Amino acid sequence: MRHYLAKTHVRNPLSNMVVTPGARIRNMKMARFFLHIGLMKTGTTALQRTLAQNYYELMRDGVLYPKTARFDDKHVQLVWACQPDDKLGVWARSKYDGRGVDDVVNDINDEVVNSGCSKCVLSAEDFSLFPPEYYRLLADKLNGDINVIVYIRNHADLIESMYRQFLKGRGISKTFDAFLKETLSRGRAGRTSLFYK
Repeated sequence: MRHYLAKTHVRNPLSNMVVTPGARIRNMKMARFFLHIGLMKTGTTALQRTLAQNYYELMRDGVLYPKTARFDDKHVQLVWACQPDDKLGVWARSKYDGRGVDDVVNDINDEVVNSGCSKCVLSAEDFSLFPPEYYRLLADKLNGDINVIVYIRNHADLIESMYRQFLKGRGISKTFDAFLKETLSRGRAGRTSLFYK
């Protein structure tokens, strides 16, 4: 059991317990965090959309998909908060709310306490790009046990799907053979690691 210091005024809707800012909650039951890290092109967007659309139904079953740190149904604000500013791309910097990792994680912990849920799902494909020290950072700060969930797609299907996405979204004119050769030699397509090496 851990002690948890409430940062904001928290009301648990299931028990009507009120916790004032700065109050120490002793022997708070730790949540189980499920960190869904993708991988890309494995149905992650559909999963995130479904989790977000069923927020209240999941809460009734004791599972929280936090609104905190979400952008487009995924928890990329948490991903961005863990990274140094020089690691963020132009698009991410334009969408990032600028809060530090401590603030974001404290807000997530507050939402977990407020919800009364014993399980919390955090999902972003960008978690799969984390170096080990970012996972340690999250493990130290989140108030609970962390379980990592990763979906892996058949590589042949994945590379074909990525090629179609690059043709559609980026207007590249490479042949599939040229795309495949370049991707396999680099071990990645764009910023997406393919784990071929």
